[in-house]
Amino acid sequence: MIAPCSPPETYQQWLNCFEYLRQHPLDRQVLEGMSLGRYMGQPAEAFLVRLSDTVGLVITAYCRRFLRQVDIAFEDGEPDMVALLAARLKRNLQLCFFYRNLPFLEAGYIRTLDEGYIRQLEAFWKDFLAELQRTAKDSQNPHLEDTFFELKRMKLL
Repeated sequence: MIAPCSPPETYQQWLNCFEYLRQHPLDRQVLEGMSLGRYMGQPAEAFLVRLSDTVGLVITAYCRRFLRQVDIAFEDGEPDMVALLAARLKRNLQLCFFYRNLPFLEAGYIRTLDEGYIRQLEAFWKDFLAELQRTAKDSQNPHLEDTFFELKRMKLL
């Protein structure tokens, strides 16, 4: 499937974007293009479900990639790299909230999506930090402890 080049405007173009992101969830350009998308009228319930599913899938893909990269950084003995990876994750996750810019979505629906995704990401971050703290404590590695304290101060969203 070829990446959509322009912001979606029709129902079919939106469906193509959703399908493309199912196969390529880490494509930043498509997410940026979708934030500029338009839609005539009120979107149907099926559209909103596809939107929600797609955003959830993309968030999950970015979190999984982050965890894989963190594992690689630890294996390579570079715990300092984790802070950079976390900053990159934070920047990428902001793209996942592209729906906030869509003028055709009702404010209540945007709020509902935000609440769910923010709760999900806060739980992910809390679990990640707890595991990082446990690893730092067990290893007694001062660099890892520094990384933990640096990330603990960071807000993911």
